Amino acid sequence: MDEFEIWKRFAFFPIVPPPIQIARRLYVPAIEPVGGLPYELAGLLPNREHSMDLMALIEDLPANKFGDLSVVGVFAADPFLNCKRVADRLISKGYNQVTNIPPVAAYGSDFLATLDKVASGQAQEQHNIKQLVDRGLYVSPAIAAIDCLPAALSLLPHRLWVVPSFDMWRGEAINANQLLGLCSDITHLTEVPVVLIAGQTRISAMDASKVGARGILVDEGCDFH
Repeated sequence: MDEFEIWKRFAFFPIVPPPIQIARRLYVPAIEPVGGLPYELAGLLPNREHSMDLMALIEDLPANKFGDLSVVGVFAADPFLNCKRVADRLISKGYNQVTNIPPVAAYGSDFLATLDKVASGQAQEQHNIKQLVDRGLYVSPAIAAIDCLPAALSLLPHRLWVVPSFDMWRGEAINANQLLGLCSDITHLTEVPVVLIAGQTRISAMDASKVGARGILVDEGCDFH
């Protein structure tokens, strides 16, 4: 059996290098906590300048010593994303793995339909992802809805991230059963390794493993445990 992977997310700003023994890490721009929202949802709110936050993160990143076990989260639906600048700067520091976190599909089906009508939703995200790939980066897609899987698999990814969406938000928390259900559906449709991002759901590594996930991500250095 393949080793179950424990990933940690680091949202320090400026970046504080994590302990050397922690190899699997996801770097994301630091954001202000909003209520009980997990990072994937709070990161979508229009209360910050996404590209500016991303470039600040990239400038503070330490040189990558862990190869493809270091992944950088990019809000790829940002119409102002300078893909060339992002790719060039990451590659210069040894990073070649990115993911579209937070994914635009996490807005939920109703709002996403509105964004897609004005080409600011998944179409913009896919355009920017292609630009990042063309610039030499590898993308491991984040999936917030099952209908996102075909586009994700078309990138021939080495891994997939399963994340919550606003469709799963129930009053004050994410519905853990819905998130686990999405993870289960995805792992039954692909052999690509899946990492479950379970922020603030109390989903355990054992829970994630039971629905077929190859790993789970926990938060470090921010208030999204």
